[in-house]
Formats: sequence, C-alpha cells, structure tokens
Amino acid sequence: MSAPSRRQLLSGLLGLAGVTALSGWSPAVRARAPLEATELLTGGARDDQDLPLIVAIHGYGDRPDHFAGLFSGFTGRARVWLPRGTDPIGEGWGWFVRRRESLPVLAAGLDAATDTVAAALRARLARGGCLGPPLVTGFSQGGMLSFSLALRHPDLVGAAFPVAGWLPAELVPPRVGPSAVPIVALHGTADTILAFDDTQRLVADLAAQGHPVELRAYEGVGHSVTATMRRDLHRLLADALARRVGPAAHPLR
Repeated sequence: MSAPSRRQLLSGLLGLAGVTALSGWSPAVRARAPLEATELLTGGARDDQDLPLIVAIHGYGDRPDHFAGLFSGFTGRARVWLPRGTDPIGEGWGWFVRRRESLPVLAAGLDAATDTVAAALRARLARGGCLGPPLVTGFSQGGMLSFSLALRHPDLVGAAFPVAGWLPAELVPPRVGPSAVPIVALHGTADTILAFDDTQRLVADLAAQGHPVELRAYEGVGHSVTATMRRDLHRLLADALARRVGPAAHPLR
C-alpha cells in the first residue's frame, strides 16, 4: 500500500478534530482567488524595467499598505509585490485561523492559503516585468507562508526570509529535493505568539535533511520586527539580489 498523501493526512486530522471535510478539505479553508495586491518599487527602479520580484506577505490583521513600511529605506532595486489576506480582520486582513486554534485546522488553513498565494504569484509572474525567481519574505502568518511556499513550491521561489514564522510538521515535505530553496529565518527568542523553540526545531529538522537553512535569533525580542531585524532583513534581501548572475540565477547558491 502506498504512503498517504499530505492531503489525505490532513483530511484524517480534520476528521479527528470534528471538522467536516469536502474532498479532503474544510469548505472554510479552501483556496480562493484571485488575490488583491499592492506593488511598490525600491532603489530608484522604474516600472518600465524588468526587475527582481520580492514577495512580502503581511501578518494577521495587517494590510499591504501598512506592511509596505517594512521596505522604507531599502536600497535594492526591485519590484515588491504585497498580496492582501483573504479574510477581513477588523481594519486589516488574515490568511487563516490563529495559532491558538487546533493544529489540524491551522495546518489545513495554511495549506490552502499557500496554494492561493502560489496561484496568484504565478499569475503575477505571467504578466511580465520580473527577473528571476522571486524572493519571499513575510511576518507572522506571512512568515509561515514564506516557509510553506519555499518548501512546497521550490520552482516558484528563489530564496525565503521568514520573520517570526513557523510551519507545522504536517506541512514539511518528507524529503528535500535537488531544487531546495535557501531559507534564512529571523525570530525573537521571547516570542509568545509563535514560539522561537518551535521554529528552532523546524530549522534543525530541515538542516538534518540537508536543506540550506539558517536561523537568526534575536535575544529577548517578542513577536515583532525590531529596527535591528529590519536592517538585517534589508541586508539579506540586498545580498540575495546582488548574487544574481542572470535572470534565472538562484540567489544564495
């Protein structure tokens, strides 16, 4: 008998949690499209140029126009694509249920959101104006999606820089393929929303499989992006852009 697929495993978990599934999915977490998105140009770039694309995914309750502030002062020449979450949360948006919900429901929501963002990103790339595989970053739920996109859609991502993110073990591929995407995660050690220890274990497990992954710890930092973290993220993104040799080059390799 063949091993069960990720979708079958999640369907079983949903059943154990008492969630009604339809074709392996809860109707509340099925992928939705299209996504609305905001774009901005950095480093003096012009819209009529072909540019590297940075995908920047906001966290729970945030908005693209607010999250765009993360790139204030960023000097790398790039096009930044900021998708908007699918679920209205107050004056902002979310991507799936919060961490306090049961793990099966959280995993199913993250899985569906990953597929939604991946489909929207493919559509954006098809419109042109972008060079090379995108760099992906995000905070909190956006950090979780950054991990998930890098691991589940390695053909679509050049490198990932999750900030205060994590990924349930159910959504980690069992093996690292030859096209593994480099990941550098940034996380505060005092995070009480998405625990640093969980991300540390995730990174250790990926590293044990041979995945090119690194965790940068920020002592005493909670669930936030400090000025130091933002400076480091800017440097990581700028270095990844500078390492590109050609349109198809993989950064950090």
